[in-house]
Amino acid sequence: MDELLGLLDQASPQERIEIVTEYERLLDQIGNEEIPASEKDFEARETLPAAETPESVSEEATEVSVPPASAPEAPLPPREEPAPTPEPSVPEPAPQPEKAPEPQAAEPESETEKAAPSGEVDVEKFLRGVQPIPIEFSLHIAAQELSLPEDLVLEFINDFDKQGHEYLPVLIEAYEKKDLPHLQKTAHMLKGAASNLRIEAMVDNLYALQYDNDIERAPERIRTFAGQLMSLDNYLEQMNSQGG
Repeated sequence: MDELLGLLDQASPQERIEIVTEYERLLDQIGNEEIPASEKDFEARETLPAAETPESVSEEATEVSVPPASAPEAPLPPREEPAPTPEPSVPEPAPQPEKAPEPQAAEPESETEKAAPSGEVDVEKFLRGVQPIPIEFSLHIAAQELSLPEDLVLEFINDFDKQGHEYLPVLIEAYEKKDLPHLQKTAHMLKGAASNLRIEAMVDNLYALQYDNDIERAPERIRTFAGQLMSLDNYLEQMNSQGG
């Protein structure tokens, strides 16, 4: 009975009618097996036509309440796409120490700036009495700081010494013509080359020649540069002879 009631609770109204009808048919079948044949005929006459629905069933069917329609389901939220799996980051290679740039001999910015003196400059007269001025310089230390072989640094110093002698008359002529911008520009170019080669004594003197706006102090500094070039000549003569 409990199982039947459970089925009725879960069935629709039409299904309930069919279940009850089948249940009563089974009861009638069981009852007919126990009642004598004479009584079966009597009950058969009293039995309602199969097409008609017993009042008890119809009444019970009317009393069955139809479950309210279920509320419409809320729309599903939009599907969230799974976040892309981040690719494993590849560690960046450790920065390599920058190699010191190879020093290069100073070069003029244009051919006009490298123009030789007009020939009116008397270099020997201007430099009369100038003596070599000692400079502190170590080829070994310069090569270590530049991370270059000593023989390569020595080549750069030879080139610089040659350019120093080429531009010495340019400095003298710029002074005699009172051309301060050209004098300072030439001093700046020579200072950069001397700094690359770690010839610090020359750097200090050329720095003063570049930034001093009093052109009347230029002759002393030009002569100092000439005396330093003489010492560099002697140093290179000694080094080149040892290398040969």
